[in-house]
Amino acid sequence: LTRTSLGQQTMVGLSVVGTRETRTNIAGSNGSSRLAVGHTDVWYSPDLQMDLLVIRDSPQMGHVALSVTDLVRGEPDRSWFAVPSEYEVKNARSL
Repeated sequence: LTRTSLGQQTMVGLSVVGTRETRTNIAGSNGSSRLAVGHTDVWYSPDLQMDLLVIRDSPQMGHVALSVTDLVRGEPDRSWFAVPSEYEVKNARSL
């Protein structure tokens, strides 16, 4: 495993830091008869403390890209965390 810096750039208005991890599986390991090289590019936002883009390329999985979309900074809608009206709160100690 080797790591290489990809530098910095801006994604969805945020500064991100890129890193490429390259994995080399030597022939004969994991039942393979060939040398296999795969890499993962990770773009991390220090401000949000999370990855905004991850791109994986490997002989086993092919090309996979995971990205944050429709990013909205701020408080989420309070209704997402509300207890549904049909639920009833009961004291378990009195049952």
